[in-house]
Amino acid sequence: MQLNLEELCEGVNPARRQLLRDLPFNISAPVTELAESVREFLKIELNTQLQWKSNEQALKAWRSAIEECGIFVFKDAFKLKAISGFCLYDERFPLIYVNNSRPVTPSIFTLLHELAPP
Repeated sequence: MQLNLEELCEGVNPARRQLLRDLPFNISAPVTELAESVREFLKIELNTQLQWKSNEQALKAWRSAIEECGIFVFKDAFKLKAISGFCLYDERFPLIYVNNSRPVTPSIFTLLHELAPP
């Protein structure tokens, strides 16, 4: 997928703002501070999140925000049900795969869990 993205995008990630490139991660900072900086970068305020009417709406909103920040998100049914998802780091075309055969709430967790930088 990363090779296809590179070819499709002519080697340039189309996102103006890229989370993994533009947001400095201080891994020694408290996790709450890191989470807040990611939330700010993704432009999803807690009040906005509390207004979402369903888990499906939440997944779509998180996915959209993450994709707008240069990380490509794919969903597919995995043969191994125990695998919730994975990420493949790349400086230009990072991607997250989420197991589409799992319930929505664990998919949201997986999406955000795999968002963590390498």
